[in-house]
Amino acid sequence: MTAKPANPSKFAPLRRWAWKHSAGIIAVAVMVACWIVYFFPLPAPFAIDPGLTGNFFTESCGIALTVVLLERLLRSEESLRNQRALRLANSEFTLIFNRCVDLWATFADAVADKDGAVPIFDPSVPRRMRSTNIFGPAHVHPVRPINVYASQQLKQLEKFIQQAMLRYFQSADMETLEALQKIERSVFLHMAELATVIAEGSRERGQFPGFAAPDDQLEEILPIEQFRQAINLSRARLAPPEPPLSPPMLRFRQPRVGNGGRAN
Repeated sequence: MTAKPANPSKFAPLRRWAWKHSAGIIAVAVMVACWIVYFFPLPAPFAIDPGLTGNFFTESCGIALTVVLLERLLRSEESLRNQRALRLANSEFTLIFNRCVDLWATFADAVADKDGAVPIFDPSVPRRMRSTNIFGPAHVHPVRPINVYASQQLKQLEKFIQQAMLRYFQSADMETLEALQKIERSVFLHMAELATVIAEGSRERGQFPGFAAPDDQLEEILPIEQFRQAINLSRARLAPPEPPLSPPMLRFRQPRVGNGGRAN
């Protein structure tokens, strides 16, 4: 019967700790070796002058203590820099998260509101999207059609995401970068172009030009929940930790009469 191989992830924290404190571990090991030689002399053929071992022991203790203190100071400074970089990365990732929610709400003629009553992936959201004329005016100034405004904003958001990933690939948590990459590769960033093509076809057939949002694939179109959870984990690692992001909520606008919109 062969032994089962050890789980490599089981000792991963220990290896990271040993690598992080390698200089201090080596210094302490040398000090312990000198302590053993000083207090437990070797036999006569291999004996070392006690004065020499005593000096070596005291010198090694001083060196070991200096190395440990210097390493601690350097690690503290490095940890402080990492915390600042992570806090800045989380701030930018939060802006991306909020922008994604705002643009998602645009397609449903809604407003992102933490006190809203509708979750972002509620079944009423795709129904609202289908009943919102994407060629109607968006609630922006200057006034533009929803599809034009959303297309412009999504292109800017895609560029912003790519720049953030390049800027923080060394300081941000891997889970957050992976979740952000999923959003970058998602259908959401091309939602305006796809919606325009579908809506133009519907309008040519005399049908209402809303976005044909599938009821059961919203989270695949915009994989934002994983991104929110990753940001919250990263925020919890800060000292002091930052408050977590709440699940995004929407508040539907009142249907506009005469602008192409219609009630659910």
